[in-house]
Order: sequence, then structure tokens, then C-alpha cells
Amino acid sequence: MSAANHYAVLGVSEDAPLAELIAAYRALAPKCHPNSTDYVPESFPVTHLTQQQYWQALGEAMEVLMEHPADPNGNRWYIHSPPTVQQFVLVVTLEDIFAGTTKTLTYYRMRQIEGRSHSMKETLDVPINQYMRHGMWITIRGAGHETELGNSDVMVQLCQTPHPIFTVSGNDLICRKAVPLSIALFGGYVKVQTIDLKTISIFVPPNEVSHQFLFEGEGLPAPEGRGTMQVNIQITIPKVPAHLQDDARRIIREIESYDWERALEEQ
Repeated sequence: MSAANHYAVLGVSEDAPLAELIAAYRALAPKCHPNSTDYVPESFPVTHLTQQQYWQALGEAMEVLMEHPADPNGNRWYIHSPPTVQQFVLVVTLEDIFAGTTKTLTYYRMRQIEGRSHSMKETLDVPINQYMRHGMWITIRGAGHETELGNSDVMVQLCQTPHPIFTVSGNDLICRKAVPLSIALFGGYVKVQTIDLKTISIFVPPNEVSHQFLFEGEGLPAPEGRGTMQVNIQITIPKVPAHLQDDARRIIREIESYDWERALEEQ
């Protein structure tokens, strides 16, 4: 059946908008349904078809025209499928998640105006709460494409930008703290900053090569309470100036060769 015949079966013009196609289908379909007893050929746009033939022709017309409607924007609609969900990525910072905020999403969606679809720029305020994490999806019902069949949803996936200090593991925050060689050898204090900008002093014991410090309640918020901040120390090896290299090499070798067992026995 040609496109012209499809429009004729529905009783609409070839430039009919989507709304008119659907309205015509909904008006004719109950009357020619195989279970209907109200079929009167003369009351239909095409009068030479039997009830079964009209029912089949009506279904074929809608299937074809819904895939290729008279839409100047070139959009395709499918009557047997729900409106397509729109998916976007929303970039947030770790501070956004920690404090909670609202981010504005700018996007385009199809709107129905006088029976025709138009692509329009929209803005959407997306609430970010403290329990959300990188990769999570947020669904905003009915904020997507608008059609006579209903509005689609918008799904937004959170993408957290890399943080210069912290990495995230669940509700825990992990960071590295550079420790000078002198403190690593002889002990001393270093300072670290939490996600909410508090300063904590940590005492690093002497001769600590690898050590972790855990601070409960300094991680990300969660329903059961804030997570943990884990601080991993990282020893910084200084660059030795040329004029000190001989002395530094001699001292280090003396330390490495020192007989601690003998020294303890002599005490």
C-alpha cells in the first residue's frame, strides 16, 4: 500500500501532524476492530474494504506513518514503544558531593507545539545529595521528549572529576602525605587537611617506611555516618647537592653498616 493510501485509510491529508494521525486512528480503530459489531463501510474514509481488511489496513498505515510521519524536523516516532529515555552525563566535583548542591543541566528535547514537534533548549536543576557517588544514575520523570504518547524520562549519570588530594573508596577518602626523610628517620609531626578543610596533626614514629593513619568520621557522609579518611605516608627522598654528596654517602654507609646487635650487647 502506498503512503497516499495509508493517509486515505486514516482519512487525513498527507501533511497531517502526528496528533491528527493518532486522533484518526483512535477514532476508527474501535469501529473496525474484529470484535466490533458497529462496522458500517460507508462511514469510513475508504468504503470498499471489509471489516477485517480495514483493521489490517489501519494497523499497517499507523506502523508505516509512525515511522515516517510528516514532521519537518525529521523526527521518528513509534506508536508501539514508549518515548525514548534521554541520557546525559553531569560533571561534579568531590566537594559538590560532600556538601550537596544543585547543578544545572542544559539540553535539548522535543516539544509538541500545535501538533508538531520542535527541538527546544531546556534547563533542568538536578539536586545532588551527600549520599550520591560517581557513576550513579539520577532519573527525572517526564523531563524528556514530549509526545502525544507521553513524556520520556531524563537519566543523568554523575561523573566526578579527579580530586587533587583524595581518591574515593565507597564512603572512605584516601590520600597520600609526603613526609620528609628526616621525619621518616627520626620521627616528627606532619599536617593533613580534611575534605571539610580542617587541619589534623599526625605524629609519624621514627623509622616508619610504610604506615597508614585512619581517621574515623572524616570521610564522605552516608546514612550510617561518615566514612573514614585514610592517610598513607610517602617518604620524600631529597636531592643531595653536589658539595654534600661525599659526606652524605659516608654517613649513610656508616648508618647502614652499624652493628646494632653488638651495640646492644655492650650496653
